[in-house]
Amino acid sequence: MIWIEGEGFELKEKRTVGRPLESPFRTKESEEDFIRRGKAMLELYYRPGGDSKTRKDFVFNAGYAMSKTSFWSFIYLYYRLEHQMHDNLQGFLSVIRLNFGEKVSSDRTTLLKCVKMLDEHAAQYKNSCEKESKAEKDVQDTLRSHYQYVVKRWKDCLDALQKENK
Repeated sequence: MIWIEGEGFELKEKRTVGRPLESPFRTKESEEDFIRRGKAMLELYYRPGGDSKTRKDFVFNAGYAMSKTSFWSFIYLYYRLEHQMHDNLQGFLSVIRLNFGEKVSSDRTTLLKCVKMLDEHAAQYKNSCEKESKAEKDVQDTLRSHYQYVVKRWKDCLDALQKENK
């Protein structure tokens, strides 16, 4: 079929597919606090490429760094547990990208896999089951240690940034 101008052909309007993005934060204050702390953490610890071109973009000190996927997964778990954030990973990721840029976080699929793995190991909780093997307990202990480390830095980042800027 050949289109002839003047036949009244109109392009259809594009519509988004799926449900609209919603902020996962329960309150505007919680989201604003997240943004302030996120900016501080990026300024203090985000080093794209890390040291020696590893995929560890968050460098906390000479001996400790982690990937951006792990970092944001720990923060997601923290906000879900401590701030009763909605379990909305896509909304969480969109807040990160909107406020900090595309490159500071990994894609949704990778982040989801990491969050699921951390949930399976209950990284945010103390040892919760005595039936686990020693290897599983060691993994949980390691992940719990990383979780606590990141959360402590997250809670203290605004003070640390003020000290650094003085």
